[in-house]
Amino acid sequence: MLIGRIKYKRDWKFVFQDEDRRFLRIVDGSSILHMRPTDRLVMYRKDFMLSPVKPGKLIAHDFRYIRPTTSVVSPFSSLLLPDRTIETLHARPSIYLVVGDEERPVFAWGIALSIILRRYGDVRDFAMDTFYIVSEFVESGPYSPVPYRITIRGREREDTISAKTLPVEMEEVYRKVKRFFLLYPQDAIGVDMDWSIILRPGDRISMESPLGKIETRVEFKE
Repeated sequence: MLIGRIKYKRDWKFVFQDEDRRFLRIVDGSSILHMRPTDRLVMYRKDFMLSPVKPGKLIAHDFRYIRPTTSVVSPFSSLLLPDRTIETLHARPSIYLVVGDEERPVFAWGIALSIILRRYGDVRDFAMDTFYIVSEFVESGPYSPVPYRITIRGREREDTISAKTLPVEMEEVYRKVKRFFLLYPQDAIGVDMDWSIILRPGDRISMESPLGKIETRVEFKE
């Protein structure tokens, strides 16, 4: 089942994607582990969509980084660079596992663009705000590789890449990370692809998959 999160009045709500994709079904509950479906439907609007979860921490499966919760942003947020001398950055497709409870250690999984700088040689290269842009929904069913399509539009180029995500043994990844870290519900574990796309300030990048869209632009912070 596809689970998302939307702006709802002055708050937010979890939602399920309805069979009629023009609509989203409102779900009650403050935790992804304790959701209660309702009969309420709302029209889908991309400007309502938030990141499906806000993890307390996001840990790379190979321990290369730990990202703060502020790095995880909605699928239509801009990617903000803090330094106007930055000329390039790297985007990697990524799978992330959403931690559940003892009964169901991996509750869901999602797709993201994982942003990396190769500039500072410290934590800033991985763990800045807006550096993990997630798709609209997470999937609560079993994981299997899914197709995705990435389009990059720059001043003088337009490139398209079509591929599938990697096979991932989610329970094995969870056990490996749990040996070294305390994991709580809605924490996340990221599995980045082993290749990256070079981006430049001003570029627009979109990613489409069965878990929804990502549309972002590389900008400088004001």
